[in-house]
Amino acid sequence: MVKKSIFLIALMGILATSTFAVEIPEAQKNGQLKWDGKWPYETVITYNVPQTDLCTMQIKLEVGMFIEVTNCNQTIVLKQVSCDDLVKNNPSFPCYLGCVEIKVRSNFEAILGLRLEKTSDIITQSGGWGGVTQNWQAYFWDETATPPNTSSFVVDDSGNENKTDVCVEAWDANIFLGDPGKQETVGSLTITVMPTATPPW
Repeated sequence: MVKKSIFLIALMGILATSTFAVEIPEAQKNGQLKWDGKWPYETVITYNVPQTDLCTMQIKLEVGMFIEVTNCNQTIVLKQVSCDDLVKNNPSFPCYLGCVEIKVRSNFEAILGLRLEKTSDIITQSGGWGGVTQNWQAYFWDETATPPNTSSFVVDDSGNENKTDVCVEAWDANIFLGDPGKQETVGSLTITVMPTATPPW
């Protein structure tokens, strides 16, 4: 009786670890798979059902146009300078100048521009009807360029940081409207952007 029990235990162990020499179905083209008969089982005891590849799909990501000024959250502080320090010809006293460095990265070639908006009468105007101009200007500063001040700046499409200084200068400022010792808000500077080429879609 003991010999029979040992034999049965050994037989069950063999069945538990045995596998059928089954052929796993393979996918045909266009994601089609045909299998005649029942889906093959891996083992007699556990009935694990084998899986097979059916089809493979590519994954693509639609890349849009991306550009950013990585340090846009800055304040340009205008400080009084000699009027000879300004780029403008023959500016009127008192004169002010302020610059900050910006860092720009983009995945397309772009042209940056600048737009000033006056919010205080400390920045004065000159000229008459039809020819009124505000007595300040903004520009990009590049010492390697001729002239070093320009109204536009080209950003490459490498994704690397492009650095340039943005400057604002003012002249003939009406400082009597401000409080001594305070930094008065006189306006804002907006950086604009446009691609150099038509988008590829």
